[in-house]
Amino acid sequence: EGTHRGGHAHRQQHQFLLMLAGASTITVDDGGTRIPVRLDRPNLALYAPPMLWLDLNDFTPGAIGMVLTSDVYAESDYIRDRNTFLELTKANRS
Repeated sequence: EGTHRGGHAHRQQHQFLLMLAGASTITVDDGGTRIPVRLDRPNLALYAPPMLWLDLNDFTPGAIGMVLTSDVYAESDYIRDRNTFLELTKANRS
């Protein structure tokens, strides 16, 4: 409860997010539109392709989340600076 997770995007990795217990709100951002998605049961999941900025908030007490990714951890795949992400997505929309 009160925790914030995410706050980054991936250049190449795909993600599959679900809550095993409790709930969380995932804000999905493509650089132009931000959409909150509430995951509040284990049979509901969110697929996130590359180049989406995800913020996870509003965890309920005892929440347990799981994220499956398409590859192993690689720091070079992460975009952790929001301004960099916005510049990259702006370039892709042009």
